[in-house]
Amino acid sequence: MAKLSKLKVIEQCQVSPLPKSSFPQTSYHLHLTFLDIPWLFFSPSQPLFFYEFPYPSSHFTSITLPNLKHSLSLTLQHFYPFAGIVLVVDY
Repeated sequence: MAKLSKLKVIEQCQVSPLPKSSFPQTSYHLHLTFLDIPWLFFSPSQPLFFYEFPYPSSHFTSITLPNLKHSLSLTLQHFYPFAGIVLVVDY
């Protein structure tokens, strides 16, 4: 088993799918079904893997991290509903 090491958070950010000018002017609502109810209480767990990065930290923050953000931004364009926020409204 690999040795566990401490993690250092270097940045927290929010990645949006498009610039705000490209969003629809009206609110977009995607109503959940009864099959979605369990996920409101229990988030799905996903494995998270860490790999050794053979380059200096400056390379990661200046090249790799912006590429990851850009890739996520492009992906969220195709999965627009996943880029939103789940709101619970009492009726």
